[in-house]
Amino acid sequence: HVDNGNFKLFSSSINEVYKLNTFDYSELCCIINSTNASGNAIVNLGINFSVTSDTFVFKSTNDITTKYIQLFLTNNIQLVKEQFHGANHKHPTWNGLSTIKIPIPTCQIMRDFSRDYLLNILTFTLSIPDCCRS
Repeated sequence: HVDNGNFKLFSSSINEVYKLNTFDYSELCCIINSTNASGNAIVNLGINFSVTSDTFVFKSTNDITTKYIQLFLTNNIQLVKEQFHGANHKHPTWNGLSTIKIPIPTCQIMRDFSRDYLLNILTFTLSIPDCCRS
């Protein structure tokens, strides 16, 4: 049952945004699913959310690496789409997704990525006008 709650339900629908009163995943995770079983891939990042079937959720040992994986997959979406299978309705499979090779960046790139990621969070937080802060 889909309510008008506070927590996002990731599904294959591109026309509807569903919200629930509860969530199944409380940590930052990478979410992969298809749009209406079309074979078009969506790679999201979420926290405090739930998912429907044919959706894959994974996380790394830390949030920075989870974000890096999400950005890599988003920027290389064709690698994800190639792992969707089915005659009429294409769906992701764990066997397919687990074959994607994600390069391990150098320590310097990860430091830069971590710095930029944290700066983006701080910039966003600091750029909220006083009238909108609660």
